[in-house]
Formats: sequence, structure tokens, C-alpha cells
Amino acid sequence: MKKFIIIAVVVIVAGAGAWWAFGSTKDKKDGIKLVDVTRGNIVDKALAIGRLEPRQEVQVKSKISGIVTKLHVDIGDVVKAGAQLITISPNPTPLEYSEAKRSLEMAMVDTDNAQTIFQRNKEMYDKKLISQADFDRGKIELSQSQLRLRMAQEKLDLIQKGVTSDGQN
Repeated sequence: MKKFIIIAVVVIVAGAGAWWAFGSTKDKKDGIKLVDVTRGNIVDKALAIGRLEPRQEVQVKSKISGIVTKLHVDIGDVVKAGAQLITISPNPTPLEYSEAKRSLEMAMVDTDNAQTIFQRNKEMYDKKLISQADFDRGKIELSQSQLRLRMAQEKLDLIQKGVTSDGQN
């Protein structure tokens, strides 16, 4: 019987020790924030630190120099390709005007020269005196010189619009 009492006391002490060590789950929080239940609105806020970057960045450049006289769009507006963004009052310098005229004259001379070379190459190609590659090279040079001529003419036209539109030069 003495053994029975000792075993019973050991079991009771072990049970009391376990209850004290692990305690009741009602008092233990395990790092969880407990709040009282109340009626109200749920507000979910987040704070983020970082950078906003555009998906696509587009550079906008003017063909001529001048002063911006009117803005047709604001920052953040949605625009379509070809839409007018600003109005520029062209203000070419006399140097820009003379350079544009000189560029046009040089492009005209280059185009005349390329045309002459092309005609000469065509005659030689028809007589089988030059290769297809030489003939094609002359054709490409003629096309490139014609493109440079058109670009020089467009630049001069833009500058002349500015010269005549503000009436100063």
C-alpha cells in the first residue's frame, strides 16, 4: 500500500507540474494579437516604398527650333500617335536659314551627279560592261541622294515657314 501511495503522489505531482508548465490555452497568446469583438468598418492600409517606372518611355522632339507658344495637352493626358502636342513659333537664325539653303543646293548637286552616274552605269550594264552589283550600287546611291534632297527641301520649307510666319526676317 505504501508503494501505491508513493506512485499516486508522483502521478499527482507530475500532473500538477505539467498543468503548470503548459498552462491553460486561454491565457497563452502565441504572438497573436487578440482584440475584443466590436461592430465597425474594416480599414486596410498599406505603406509601400519604391519607385514608379513607366512601361514605355517616349522622347518627343521638334523638327525645328523655336518658342513654345501653346500647350495642347497636360501631363498625364492620353494622346494618340500624330496628335498635336504643342504649337511652336519658329525662330530660325539667319545662319540656320543659310545652312538649310546650302544643304539643299549640295543635295541637288549630289542628286544630279548620282543621276549622271546611274545613267552611265545603266548604259554600261545594258552592254554587259559592268556587273549587276556595280549597277545596283549606283541605283542605291541615286535613291539615297534623292532621299537626302527631299530631307533638305523639307528642312528648308520648315525654316521658311518660320521666317515668313513671324514676319521678322
